[in-house]
Amino acid sequence: MKFRCRIGREGLNNLLGVTNTLSKLSDNGTGIIILSPDSMRFSVISAEESTGNARSYAELSHACLLSEVRIESQSGNVIAFQLSLVLLAKALSSGKQAPWSILKLTKRGDLSCLTFESSSADLLTCDISHDLAVKILHVSELASVQPPPLSPPRVALHLPSGKVFKSLLD
Repeated sequence: MKFRCRIGREGLNNLLGVTNTLSKLSDNGTGIIILSPDSMRFSVISAEESTGNARSYAELSHACLLSEVRIESQSGNVIAFQLSLVLLAKALSSGKQAPWSILKLTKRGDLSCLTFESSSADLLTCDISHDLAVKILHVSELASVQPPPLSPPRVALHLPSGKVFKSLLD
């Protein structure tokens, strides 16, 4: 399986905001990321999941975050892994000043890692690289981390009778 993408400064800030928010919602700071050819999905399962409490879930399109995305796997080009969202947020925040950064899956010995690399066009700054340990999940394990079922929104408007609306002009 292979994953590599390039992320610009604006996409990095968006991804950092989502990661920070979801890491605060997680009981232990971990989450599951599911990469598909068209989106990146985050799922945070709470410790009370067995009681039926809701979990946090976010889905982001590659078009608004990433460029030059390459995802290859034997399971329909879907890659899922579990990692520490707190550590991911720290790694992402270290590259906020770089014009672009790279996220990729690597193997360090027997350990699977999500590698974040950031470099600047300025020659006076150094390149930054973070290796975050991940636990690769099998496709059969993804049934428990699917988005929660949502009912269609119901919108109702109740207006008091006899009231006349006046137009407002600025």
